[in-house]
Amino acid sequence: MQPVTRSLFTLRALAALGVSFIACSAAAQNARLEMISQINIGTPTEIAAFDEQSGHVLFTLADPIEVLVIDVSDRRAPHALRRIGFADVGGAINSVACHNGLFAVALTAERSTDPGLVVFFDGEGHRTKTVRVGAMPDMVTFTPDGKHALAANEGEPAKGVDPEGSVSVIDLSDYTVRTITLSDVKESTDATWLTPPEAMPASLIEPEYIAVAPDSRSAYVACQENNAVAVIDLERGQRRSWHWLGTSKVGCMDALRQPDTIIVFDTPAGLRIVTANEGDPRDEWGDDGVAEYEGNDVVASILRAENRPVRFGAQSISLYDDSMQLLDDSGDAFAHRINAMHQEGIVDDRTVKIIAKRDDKRGVEPEGLAHTRIGETEHIFVGLERAGMVAHLTCKAPYDTLELIEILQIDTPDTNGHLASPEGLLALPGVGDTPPTLVVTDEVHGTLTFFAITKNDPAFKPLISKP
Repeated sequence: MQPVTRSLFTLRALAALGVSFIACSAAAQNARLEMISQINIGTPTEIAAFDEQSGHVLFTLADPIEVLVIDVSDRRAPHALRRIGFADVGGAINSVACHNGLFAVALTAERSTDPGLVVFFDGEGHRTKTVRVGAMPDMVTFTPDGKHALAANEGEPAKGVDPEGSVSVIDLSDYTVRTITLSDVKESTDATWLTPPEAMPASLIEPEYIAVAPDSRSAYVACQENNAVAVIDLERGQRRSWHWLGTSKVGCMDALRQPDTIIVFDTPAGLRIVTANEGDPRDEWGDDGVAEYEGNDVVASILRAENRPVRFGAQSISLYDDSMQLLDDSGDAFAHRINAMHQEGIVDDRTVKIIAKRDDKRGVEPEGLAHTRIGETEHIFVGLERAGMVAHLTCKAPYDTLELIEILQIDTPDTNGHLASPEGLLALPGVGDTPPTLVVTDEVHGTLTFFAITKNDPAFKPLISKP
């Protein structure tokens, strides 16, 4: 297969042009996704985490505010073990993380602009420690060495209050908290998308997601609304660098990348970072808010100053090296492939019409990411939130390009209602004869879908066929 291109067209434009997608080579498809099970939780579910010590997977539930613990020893028949409630301490549950039998959840306060909480607990749900962090901790994660937990405090504005965005570093030896602000400016000042953090108030910087390097020394923080990634030196406890992510093309317009999820992994060629470029405007950001251009949401300040329409979200994923130099971008690959699937009858007219309704906003919205390594190949999975699909890409030596392998549509309990809404993706390691498995949450239907990541070999038999 050819490396993915760098220009991006909307699905509607592709259909009008009659573009077909070039099939990937058989050699590139050294693994594929096979749906093996799906369970319906009955309530929206978002973020998933795997505890290697117990072999259990934990999922956040939006209503009620709980964590669901699932036994996945048989991935063809996963089953619920227990629910752990947190409604007594938080107004919303945003994230869950695991590390060697220690668990943590990030909770927004009852009033979202107040400082939030990270609650630590054991596998039975007994709370061991509660720590106060910044406003609206949107994500919590552990460092690989298990010494720290990190929270991305997004600090979104609400009812005229705009708290500071920050990263909380929790020392697990004594549960002390160190707050890392990503801005050096406290007072109010004019700001644009290109304003450096040294000249931007902390209230306008909104950390969304954190990926920690395998050596636990650096953290890469996606600041979605800022269209930037901040790199934190965890040993010094300060921001090391700030990287504006630029634009890609959506149709004839430029688009801010604005990643939601970010992941980092080692390769023989060095560290690689991948971002899912969902896009998200910040309506409360004054002149940098939303304007309309030919029916599309665009950045108001750029339209006014340069008469140039710039959209929110590049509808792609991007690959970077450890210094955040762009190596590749999936470009128009998702739109191309979905259009081809429609032409082949794999995707029906109704699905395409639903997706096309998002053309004037942020398209398919790549959001959640997961990663696993099979042999010498890095496998990357991304949830296309507004398309109800999961895309599977690979990155091979010399580890500087992305290749799209497949896109799968996720089944839903109600085929006449909304498409699936994949929010959280989690890659489980293979065990014995069980291959690695991708778990996908659905924040609309409340389903958990399990895909075996199987070898693309006629002699290889997947766990079971699609039910």
